[in-house]
Amino acid sequence: MIDLELPDPHHVTAGYVGVPGDRTFFVQAEDTVQRVTLLLEKGQVAGLAQLLAQLLARVEDEPASDWDRDA
Repeated sequence: MIDLELPDPHHVTAGYVGVPGDRTFFVQAEDTVQRVTLLLEKGQVAGLAQLLAQLLARVEDEPASDWDRDA
């Protein structure tokens, strides 16, 4: 298992390279020190998207915090 910490990433992206049937999916995050790229299976990307959608739905139901206002 790899243990990575990016406590304050300034960039996070997901994407793919390749043609249908021969694609490589990835998630990439970067802070001021390092850039991390994780290669994923198609199903892992779908699961990550589903969890992110659930998280965003929960956030929309909560009032804004001081942290949100500063952003």
